[in-house]
Amino acid sequence: MGNIKASFKNCITLEDLKKLYFRLMKQFHPDIGGDLETCKAINNLYDEYFPRLKNIRRNKEGDTYTKETEETSNIYRDFINKIIHLYGIRIEICGTWIWISGDTKQYKGIFKDNGCKWSNNKKMWYFTTDTNKKHYKRTPWDINKIRDTFGSIEIETDPAQQVS
Repeated sequence: MGNIKASFKNCITLEDLKKLYFRLMKQFHPDIGGDLETCKAINNLYDEYFPRLKNIRRNKEGDTYTKETEETSNIYRDFINKIIHLYGIRIEICGTWIWISGDTKQYKGIFKDNGCKWSNNKKMWYFTTDTNKKHYKRTPWDINKIRDTFGSIEIETDPAQQVS
């Protein structure tokens, strides 16, 4: 548990915090064979660090900056906990966005009910808590440019583990 606490101390931006949370959830979430007590401790640490980091972001050059957000810690955490047990999908964190691909058709209703949008360009679902997103008329980024700019951490769920 000491290593987990130390990992949270290394987070300096909201993106760092979300990536760490996702990485730890894919390892310790009870729905995928993890430990319930460890999962609770991770959630508590996420809630502790979120208020400190929620307005601190990192640009593509690696510099940090401040951007006000009304996001609360439970929005992102609750979304991850709703989809982490879905099998046959690939979940990817890029910056503060979550991208979902793989065998998603069967989960379309779940994604829509939880605020996901479909990107026809990328053929992927996405979730963001960034309500201040501005729409500009410009060339859309492909997913590789997004990965290169914001970094990426991913998990692919195992279809063989699906409970019938």
